[in-house]
Amino acid sequence: MRRPDAGAAVVGSAVALQSSDVASPVSAAATAGAIPAASIVPAPVVPAPVGQAAPATSLAALRQAVAINGRLALGVDPLQASLAARPFETTSVAAVLRSLAADAAVGSDAAARLRPWGDAAAAQASLAALYEQVRATARSGLAAGLANQGAYREAAREMLLVLATVGGVDEAARALASSVGIDLPPGGAG
Repeated sequence: MRRPDAGAAVVGSAVALQSSDVASPVSAAATAGAIPAASIVPAPVVPAPVGQAAPATSLAALRQAVAINGRLALGVDPLQASLAARPFETTSVAAVLRSLAADAAVGSDAAARLRPWGDAAAAQASLAALYEQVRATARSGLAAGLANQGAYREAAREMLLVLATVGGVDEAARALASSVGIDLPPGGAG
């Protein structure tokens, strides 16, 4: 580093140079020991174009989404049993709604990790919409007091309608996985 001379002023630990000492803004920053501002700006994340190889994180997220879809589909039987039970137990419906909401939260994270993969755009949108609908339906039902049997019956019915769509969304996710050679366990969600 150059030592200040009579024509330079010392400001803190940086040296302010005269214009005759500076060839360019970058060399001024380097001379003063600073990092040029352009070098600290992070590069934007750009989705991979359609037809390009899938990022490894997206492939893992697709596997995870399919597993989550299977877990969501497992909520159908307990909700149907709760609706058929006499007496009706709001606590059993609440437990299922909480479990589904938690699974959908994990699914939302997985769907977000599909964004960088251009070929997954349609599946990503469908998965994200499904998980948000599950979460919103669960939140709506769980907002009612446990003594409100009518609200919990309605929430269970609404969730069953949402869960009826899991099979189609899962089928599309499995088709995408198959198109890139991902081996998934047999079965499906619905």
